Amino acid sequence: MQVYKKAVRNSNLMVVWFVLLIPIGMISSASGLENGEAFAGWSVLGGLLALTNFGLNCPKCGDNLFYSRGFYWPFPDRICSKCGLDLSEETPG
Repeated sequence: MQVYKKAVRNSNLMVVWFVLLIPIGMISSASGLENGEAFAGWSVLGGLLALTNFGLNCPKCGDNLFYSRGFYWPFPDRICSKCGLDLSEETPG
């Protein structure tokens, strides 16, 4: 699978995680869990998902797909901000 498709899939998982963050917190507090264990576990899962973004780099120059213009963005660049490679095109391999 090409790196851009992996990055988009990971980005979509992060959006789903973020959308479900509030309901998971509400359910965990309503169910009487001590100190919000379910919310804490859900937060750890989000942190692990975010860490995977650091390993998704341009195959040509090694620049991170989520880092451009001095910020980390929630969605990956389709075109590398450093070398200009179109990451959505199928790479031979």
